[in-house]
Amino acid sequence: MLKKDMQLWIWSVSCLTTGIVIGGAANQVLFGQPARASDAIPEVVSARTFQVVDAKGNVRAKLSAKPDGSAGLAITTPEGKPGLMVAVGADSRPVIGFPDSQGSLRAAISITDKSDLSFNVLDKDMNPAAACVVSATGGPALNVLDKNSSMRVRLGITDASGGDPTATNPNLVLFDKNEKGIYQAY
Repeated sequence: MLKKDMQLWIWSVSCLTTGIVIGGAANQVLFGQPARASDAIPEVVSARTFQVVDAKGNVRAKLSAKPDGSAGLAITTPEGKPGLMVAVGADSRPVIGFPDSQGSLRAAISITDKSDLSFNVLDKDMNPAAACVVSATGGPALNVLDKNSSMRVRLGITDASGGDPTATNPNLVLFDKNEKGIYQAY
């Protein structure tokens, strides 16, 4: 009986040893080596779009480049609505957009095609309603527009035609619906 017990014990130890060796090899194949921070950091990561997701898998930010040459960053609310937009258009002009709680764009800061800095306020239908502009040559103006985006009031240090600021005194211009000046005060 002792001989059979010894054989059973040797067989058990052999099976256990074989199981450990095979299990270790399988672990290496299936799970590999533990990751080290220095091993996996690429110098450059390239893609057309990057998305950042929260713990629930919801997209919270997206950085993308479009075929037309524009690029932008959109940050969303926890509900998935637009929260902030930063972009550079295909024309190389930057813009920062501020949406309302419904996700509609309501304000934007941009550089115009004339290199003017412009802060625009949009109505509920996303039509321009007012703009604070500082021209590339330094003249500030506040423009108020009607529902058709026609300028109706300008207050600033600019000439009445909207050209470069040459006046050093403030001025106020009221316009009709066709943007023809109907009242000027200097």
